[in-house]
Amino acid sequence: MDRFDLSAPKKTWEEPKLIAICGVKNSGKTTLIENLLPVLTRQGLLVAVIKHDGHEFGADVPGTDSYRHFHAGAYGTAVYSASKMCIVKKENFLTPEKISAFFPEADLILLEGGKSLSLPKICLVGRRNKIGPEGKNSLEVPAGLCLPSSGVSQDPEIFVYCGPEVLAYVADRNMEKNVRESILKENFDGEQIPIFGFDEPEMIARRIVEYCQTEI
Repeated sequence: MDRFDLSAPKKTWEEPKLIAICGVKNSGKTTLIENLLPVLTRQGLLVAVIKHDGHEFGADVPGTDSYRHFHAGAYGTAVYSASKMCIVKKENFLTPEKISAFFPEADLILLEGGKSLSLPKICLVGRRNKIGPEGKNSLEVPAGLCLPSSGVSQDPEIFVYCGPEVLAYVADRNMEKNVRESILKENFDGEQIPIFGFDEPEMIARRIVEYCQTEI
């Protein structure tokens, strides 16, 4: 396969684009992002990544000065050098859009997570997903998958989002044939939703950039 080349056309959008990489736990989101980043940055794109954590997390290293400042009562701390910085700040009602404001110079911001948010999405389909009850316009899917065609199931660990925000699906190569046969059908706007393998980061990156080029 030819290497992804953005030399023609060049980036045409001005504001950072926010794209969610979503799927159930252990579906391969982090690995996919790791594989996408070299492809995207090789084209000269400035890419940031936001990670959603459903639980409280340790944001600093115990024993460091900034950790001691934070736990002594500071609501925020910052550490910086000549080339990078790290900010820890307590704040309520955070959203990906709000955090994106910290990266105004970015061309593209990838959000790891966010399957229930109204954002353009790359949806990962893995064997952890289970068949669920058929709903209106639900898709015929092979065993091990469930992709209801509107909204998100009440159990987000079981269902994968399917809707007008989906840019593409990413599926295991050993189940790709069945997935393509079952899911490759018309989208709400009449376009077909592409399905890629996990070993096709350049094709996934191309789909992301194509979306960014058209959604100006």
